[in-house]
Amino acid sequence: MAKSFRPSYSSYFTITLFIAISLAVTGCSNGEYSTPVDPSEPNPPPYEIGEEGKIAALLADQLVDREIRLGRELASGADFELLFVEADTEAEIEIINAESTDDEILRVEQINDDHLRLEAVEEGSATLKMSATVGDEGVIDDGFGFTTSIPSSVDFFGCSNAERPVVLVEESLLIRAVTRNEAGDEIASFGLTPFQIEPSDAAVVGATNRTRAEIEILVAGEPQSFALKSKFDDTEMFIDAIEPGDVNDLVLVNPSLWKPPPTIQLGEGITDFAWSVSVRPAVDGQPICNAELALEATTDTPEICSVAADGSSSTDVEAKDVGTCEFALTFPAGNDGQGVSKQLTAFVEE
Repeated sequence: MAKSFRPSYSSYFTITLFIAISLAVTGCSNGEYSTPVDPSEPNPPPYEIGEEGKIAALLADQLVDREIRLGRELASGADFELLFVEADTEAEIEIINAESTDDEILRVEQINDDHLRLEAVEEGSATLKMSATVGDEGVIDDGFGFTTSIPSSVDFFGCSNAERPVVLVEESLLIRAVTRNEAGDEIASFGLTPFQIEPSDAAVVGATNRTRAEIEILVAGEPQSFALKSKFDDTEMFIDAIEPGDVNDLVLVNPSLWKPPPTIQLGEGITDFAWSVSVRPAVDGQPICNAELALEATTDTPEICSVAADGSSSTDVEAKDVGTCEFALTFPAGNDGQGVSKQLTAFVEE
């Protein structure tokens, strides 16, 4: 069965449009970060084609909602798996031989019929040489040249684009640490943790729940500030760990949806995005990363609308009659257990 992983240009447009609409409606998720990109530059494909154009490779554990380019320059210490298919047809292949031209620079281990694990060791260049069979078509040969470099710098990107993320104790957050070479170009650092945590007991790096683009930070139980410090330059990111009682604010994921108050048409049902309100606990207006706190929703106008909290971050609004819908959203754990609330208004019309 063929594995399809090469989106057409129309697919890229559809994916981009879908993400743009989703963010406009729901906002970024609690754990998301964003890396600035040049909108004038086209998105590179997430796969690499071998020098002979016969075999293609991509990361074996791609994220569901985006595709990450492998690239040919690797950070020393990177350790990751690749999936291989036939380049032209994307058909499954069976690897019969795979080796590096220099094991001191690039080490190769076969995982199964179509997966390899690569480890970037020392600085230098090496080529992954491969032979594989494709069904009954016989043997195909190809190669992938890689350069391994020691990173010169690291850039940190935290959730919600925060320069100094805030997270609850005993929770987690996702960080992207972008490694760069001396020229400032991003180099692949999959499987590498290019920073240290200070103080060391403030948090640990998640060992099992990490993707090729994100590193999970598991926060300890004590409220404190700690830093992620680059192993290659003086860059650092500070993170504040707080208790639920320190929450003193509640922010809408997309406040523009409620400024001015929206008009809800009676009888349309909750399929319209304006019927769902997404919120996040915050400190002085800054959303808290990946916060899971109980959310309550109460209506002041039950004859006009009913409200119901859906999980810890959203509320569904159901119109009952024409008029002004007044309701409140509350995180009871905030303000030292006294709760933190926000009043909202929506207009219900025929």
